[in-house]
Amino acid sequence: MTSGKPRLTVDVPVKPDDSFKASDTIFTTGNLHIDRSGVYRDSGSQPVASPASQASSGVLIKDIGELDLQEQLGRGSTGVVHRALHHTSGLNLAVKQISIFDKDQRRSLVKELQTLYEADCEHLVNFYGAFYDHGSIYIVLEHMQLGSLVDLLASVRRRQQQHDGHGLPEIVCAYLSKQVLLALQYLHNARHMVHRDIKPSNILLTRDARPKITDFGISTELPENAVATTFVGTCTYMSPERIIGEDYSFPSDIWSLGITIMECALGRYPYPNAGEYLALMTEITSGDVPSLPAETTSPEFRSFIDQCTQKDPGQRATADQLLGHSFIRAVTAEVAQQAQQWIIQVTTTTPT
Repeated sequence: MTSGKPRLTVDVPVKPDDSFKASDTIFTTGNLHIDRSGVYRDSGSQPVASPASQASSGVLIKDIGELDLQEQLGRGSTGVVHRALHHTSGLNLAVKQISIFDKDQRRSLVKELQTLYEADCEHLVNFYGAFYDHGSIYIVLEHMQLGSLVDLLASVRRRQQQHDGHGLPEIVCAYLSKQVLLALQYLHNARHMVHRDIKPSNILLTRDARPKITDFGISTELPENAVATTFVGTCTYMSPERIIGEDYSFPSDIWSLGITIMECALGRYPYPNAGEYLALMTEITSGDVPSLPAETTSPEFRSFIDQCTQKDPGQRATADQLLGHSFIRAVTAEVAQQAQQWIIQVTTTTPT
């Protein structure tokens, strides 16, 4: 369900990398203006409507000076991310810092801001605003206290040094799959958008272990029945049709989800040649698709992964279809709670 807010429409010239102006206090590209107090359309106009998550959370940031940057949390496709303390509310937030002088980061800025301002989905990381100061744009996001699926898998590996195990339990994989599918259902159906970079590091976990997807710097919006052609994203989770340069659409995100969840189940990246770029690309495009071991996984789980990772994108299930799969329908409220408790225990307690 969309928020009903006006779209953040931005008029960007054909050569966006040559189209910005900046001083110490304001950044302008096309009709988009960002300063210490937020985002504006056209100089002197009212600020763009606040994102939905800002109002619903009670976090209202009026100036970048209200934030105190702390330690680095990670790095996304478009910038470095720090924890920040919001002095007014006392809350910890995450702030992505983007240099306007970095060509690749600047190219993704308008798309990410448009996606974040218009998003109204509980399965996407909450967005609280964007600000500019002295050569950097700061995108303020929800702080995801339990980190990403990369951190979860690392916690499991540390435990498995003392105990036998193989990745995440099946009910946890099912729970994570369902939540990510709900996010993709929103992006694909309501926004007609391909994320293009679904992977473990872009699936983050709240304090109560609810997964949300993030990093929309390379996402793209598709008109009805259209396809995308550009080569962006993380190659290890990229679908075969994208690697060989074919047109692609929503099924490419489904492939990425399948590889991500398979990695969660196995405790390792599914393809054996992950460190050898050319060999890996050949394996993804021409080799057999990895599968889950029958001795440790259910037929339902294997069927779900199979429907995500068909080489032919036309044969892959959609997010809607996968939400009706028996593997996902088994995720009741009770199962979800068990999965959340397991994740919290693994990520917040020290192995013995």
